Amino acid sequence: MTRMRHTRPAGFLTSLLLLSFAAAQAQAPPGPPQGRENESVARERATVQGLRRMAPIPPEQWTAEQKHAVEIYEAERKNPPKSGIFMDLLRVPEIMEPAFRMRVYVQKKISFGDKLSSLAMLVTLREWNERQEFGGHAGEAVRDGLDPRIVQAIAEGYRPPNMSEDETLIYDFSTELLRNHNVSDPTYAHMVKRFGERGVIEEIGLLTLYSMVGMTYNTVREPVPVGYPPLPDFPQTQSVPVSTYADIPPAPPNSPALRPAAPPPH
Repeated sequence: MTRMRHTRPAGFLTSLLLLSFAAAQAQAPPGPPQGRENESVARERATVQGLRRMAPIPPEQWTAEQKHAVEIYEAERKNPPKSGIFMDLLRVPEIMEPAFRMRVYVQKKISFGDKLSSLAMLVTLREWNERQEFGGHAGEAVRDGLDPRIVQAIAEGYRPPNMSEDETLIYDFSTELLRNHNVSDPTYAHMVKRFGERGVIEEIGLLTLYSMVGMTYNTVREPVPVGYPPLPDFPQTQSVPVSTYADIPPAPPNSPALRPAAPPPH
């Protein structure tokens, strides 16, 4: 089940998802951003002014341990890392190497497949308000078969409509763990019944990996590609109630998440 990694195609930037975000931004009232959107503004500034907090380590400065970690990366990817998360993590090769192995596992071996793993990735990246990876994985998730309305709802901070039973389970497990820092008995039992204890650990590993991505990129202020609009502020909600999600509002009637699904981009 080898995944084709995202290259942030230009066609995706004209999709329903980003067009609706851009329209929402254009209609937003002027004034300073609030809450989580402050980080988006900071990263836009980093994009324009080149203020990324960490630069790649020049190869001539790599230690023996760093060279070994790069060799492991290169053996899988056929090219050495040049920028991004693994060049950041290379500062501690003992962290970079297992993180890379986790990413390869998630991409190629995770038992519940590309569509559901993409869903869990998006939920995690959205919790960290990580625009760069969210934008790339959103298009990939649609190509993996995820309904664009689900992607749209996650981006807007609403509980997605029209999810399948498996999608609901992955969304519930991810959201409970990320927001409540716990998983309810009903959700855990359902997860074990459907995917086994192995699937539970796989899901925890995926959430851990992409939380690391979000935390790292938000810390170093990874530049956001031109055309990736800010993610909207989350709706004003409290923590997720155990297994009920009563306070996660449904998407509003005019939300693009409730419109007929657009065909996947080619």
